[in-house]
Amino acid sequence: MGFSWFRRRDTQPIGMLPDGWHFFARPTDLEQPGTIFRIDDQKRRFTVDRLSPVVDRGPEPGMRSVESIDAKLGLVARLLGLEPLGAEIGGGRSRKVEFQLTEPVLEATTDVAMDKVLVPYLPGMAFKAGNRYFVVRSVRSAGSMTYRISSELFGELGGQAAVNAVVGLKVKASAGRQGVWDLVQEFPTRLAVMFLPEEIAPTGQELGGGDVPQLGRVPVTQPLEWIEAEE
Repeated sequence: MGFSWFRRRDTQPIGMLPDGWHFFARPTDLEQPGTIFRIDDQKRRFTVDRLSPVVDRGPEPGMRSVESIDAKLGLVARLLGLEPLGAEIGGGRSRKVEFQLTEPVLEATTDVAMDKVLVPYLPGMAFKAGNRYFVVRSVRSAGSMTYRISSELFGELGGQAAVNAVVGLKVKASAGRQGVWDLVQEFPTRLAVMFLPEEIAPTGQELGGGDVPQLGRVPVTQPLEWIEAEE
């Protein structure tokens, strides 16, 4: 099971993750810009295809500072590889979680490059009723991540015993901040940890003036929630 669910505050403080960005259910090297996926009416996520637009790749020196999200308990647990919480994924109140990427790298494409591969692809794409379709526009990767959480949230996640059972996850008290814990997740190799999707949806125009809606890329303005279909 996997998912991504977060949102920023209506008035975005400095350091809050920008709108539209989502965490992968788990760090990955399979989801690159141009990946098309769908979410069905049961919130299951399926990979549809992988297009290959021209992608620019480079370090993000300005993104090495601490960022933050408002996250539900289920999201935090899954990000850390803890026991899945099923229906509790989107339930309960939000908690503030600070995080920092180690050596962040951004992979992104342009409108022109994406349309060059997506526009000719869409006419032959089989759309399933009741499904929503998306394309990955950008991804951010890192060699490791540090999550900074409160002692209260640390306890709700199962505390030291639960976290110690997760391979690659280290725990330490946050220096200089009482009642705060740093959870350091180290990856065996650089992996993508978050992505920016765009929805493939009618744009309001019609093909050739007829009744068939023209499909295009539409910004994602609300948090997405899903379960990985293969789990």
